[in-house]
Amino acid sequence: TVEDIARAIAFLATDAAGNLYAGVSPGGRVLRFAPGSSTPTQLLNTRQTFVWALQFDAQGRLLVATGGAKGQLFRVDNPASASRLSLSPLATLPQRHIRALSMRGDQIFAGTSDDAVLYQIDASGASTALFSVTTAQAPPS
Repeated sequence: TVEDIARAIAFLATDAAGNLYAGVSPGGRVLRFAPGSSTPTQLLNTRQTFVWALQFDAQGRLLVATGGAKGQLFRVDNPASASRLSLSPLATLPQRHIRALSMRGDQIFAGTSDDAVLYQIDASGASTALFSVTTAQAPPS
């Protein structure tokens, strides 16, 4: 069960309907708590070790940043009504951990480790490295 493998709730987010989403690590799962409920529904099993960040886009889709074997970004189209999903990632980055997410319009920004690279990801999942902290410059394209 989720309770047997979870050691941390690494990130929380709420949607417009008041549902609470929890990123559980290790185990790479996202749980949804309906308003007023303390019993979760498993929304997503990412098959990664960690869920590092959750972010809603302007259309109400839930973005899930993960880490472990691969840094992957998942997008859940109907998070309030879906359950027990197993999705293909929207994007897989060369870094092992996507630790931070932010939105500007329909552009997704992802901060990674272990190499501290900032990526821009478009709605189709195409990614561009914008900046590397370790080299203090834009990575080669």
